[in-house]
Amino acid sequence: MARDPETVEIFECEGSFSFLREPQRFTFRVHSDSSLRVDIEPLQPQLLTTASRSLGDVHTRHDTTAAAAIDIERRDREGGESTIELEEEGELDDHTGAEDGDTMGEEAGANDAVEGDVKLMAYDGRALVEMQQDQEAAASVPACYVVHFKLVQWSRGAQGVWSQIIKCVARISRKHGALGRFVELRENADEAQEFTLKPVAYRVESLLSPLHPLTPGQYDLRGITIGENAFVYECNMTITLQANGMVSGTSQELPFAQECPLAGAWTCDGLNFLLQYEMHGNKHTYVYFGTPFQSGLRGIWQNSELRVVDNVDPRTGTAERGCLELELVSATRVWSEKYHKDYPA
Repeated sequence: MARDPETVEIFECEGSFSFLREPQRFTFRVHSDSSLRVDIEPLQPQLLTTASRSLGDVHTRHDTTAAAAIDIERRDREGGESTIELEEEGELDDHTGAEDGDTMGEEAGANDAVEGDVKLMAYDGRALVEMQQDQEAAASVPACYVVHFKLVQWSRGAQGVWSQIIKCVARISRKHGALGRFVELRENADEAQEFTLKPVAYRVESLLSPLHPLTPGQYDLRGITIGENAFVYECNMTITLQANGMVSGTSQELPFAQECPLAGAWTCDGLNFLLQYEMHGNKHTYVYFGTPFQSGLRGIWQNSELRVVDNVDPRTGTAERGCLELELVSATRVWSEKYHKDYPA
């Protein structure tokens, strides 16, 4: 089936993963540029309140108060110790300081029971058409896709802060829904588990406002940035692209609420900008590199004092660089003669 660049294929599926307590509605949006957006909503009206910790080594900070949790988050953003390093030190202290093995086990179990609102989001999705051996028959058979995406799950509460990232690969079709395997990011592929999402609906919709190619105008985006230490920052960005190639705007940052100014440069195929982030009265500058896809803006970010890297390696566990995933909320494009060929009809 030919893929129309002006449309998006939508597969709706229902089901769950072994680390989720509630069934979810997964909406897979497959774009013609092979980018994939996955929206997730709980089928139950209430939000998830407790996460299962059955999936490998979840990155947990063993804190007993919200204030302590926030303090660790701040140290992470300022280039402090990584989550993994904090965990290892905590485990060492518990091991050397405990005289009763049973007591130590009870304390560890209490620390693992992190409660609070648990958030779940998919990012870094891509979809490849599954090739049919019989090319003549393939023209009349609905397309099947092999999809790759990641899930990030995180929570902040009185018991502490934790997050985990899961890699997923699946085959998706109208008839069978999504059948695949998943594994925690730091686990070996041999530890992968299977998942099944049953098909609910399929449709094709017009793509009203693709982000690519970029043109002058104002763009409202929302999403997340994720540090290599798996810490999640939520943000809402308003970016103005000027006809002279300059970028200006602001980002509303969470969990440490503040409005951060940003400025940089852009082309039709990408943008980069500097963003100032303030913590404890000190201002830190981060550089962002973003690439527009039909599904949204993706890229990497890092502290401007670090050596520029081409990709993000979660195994390093650093808090000073990571990836970003933003979806387009609205766009007010401004026509200019220079960008006439890219201006939407």
